[in-house]
Amino acid sequence: MRRAVLMVQGKETQRQLAQLLGRNYQWSADDRELNFGYSRLPVSLLTCSNVFMTFASYGHLKFKNSPLRLVNLASWGIAFFEYMLQVPANRSGNSVYSATELKIIQEFITLCVFSGFALLYLTERIRWNRVAALVCILAAVACTFLPKTN
Repeated sequence: MRRAVLMVQGKETQRQLAQLLGRNYQWSADDRELNFGYSRLPVSLLTCSNVFMTFASYGHLKFKNSPLRLVNLASWGIAFFEYMLQVPANRSGNSVYSATELKIIQEFITLCVFSGFALLYLTERIRWNRVAALVCILAAVACTFLPKTN
């Protein structure tokens, strides 16, 4: 019954679906498959927020002669936009993912974004051991989403 409701109402918003299914409804793995669009939104928002945070944290490294006060102020200004994306990503994402799953997704995104940032903006070389570390973290992400056994 629940599955049929989700398929028929698939284009409704997640909030409306939750109201149809009960106020305290917890999304299951089956529901995640049916609502793939809802699971992509938090990941997209976390990716965008990580781009802002990476620039806020490391963008100043190309401007080493700038006064530290100015760099701090600019970093806080950029970080404001990161939080404007991260908080909604975590709030909406927690109805699809657990807090632990969200954090692991975020860490993986952070490393991917930083790798691209270091390569393209800071013109650093990505060495084999960093790629190996990223693969290990990807394995950790995969382990997080393995089916749960009772």
